Amino acid sequence: MEPEKLAAELSKRGNAWAELDQAASMLEETKKSVIAQAALAADASSQGAKETQALASALVREHITEMVTARGKANIAKVNFDVYRTYIELLRTKQATMRAEMGLR
Repeated sequence: MEPEKLAAELSKRGNAWAELDQAASMLEETKKSVIAQAALAADASSQGAKETQALASALVREHITEMVTARGKANIAKVNFDVYRTYIELLRTKQATMRAEMGLR
C-alpha cells in the first residue's frame, strides 16, 4: 500500500476514535447532572429518598445505558486504530527485513 493511503486510513480511524471518545466523555461528565435533574423531579420528602428514586428512574437508567454503550463504541474504535497502527509498523518491519536480506539500505 502507498504511504499516503496508509496515513489517510490511520487518520480516519484516529478521528473516529476521537469523536466517539468525546461523545462517551460528554455522557460521563453529565451523569451527575442527570441524576440531580431526576432527584429534583422526585416526590420523596428526604434527600436520600429523592436520590434513590432518581437512581431508579428511567431517565437515569437510559442515560447510563447510553453512556456505557458510547464508551464501548469508543473502545472498539480505539482498538481499530491501534490494530491499524500496529499493521503499519509490521509493514515497515517487513520492508526493512526485505531490504536487509537484499543487502540494501
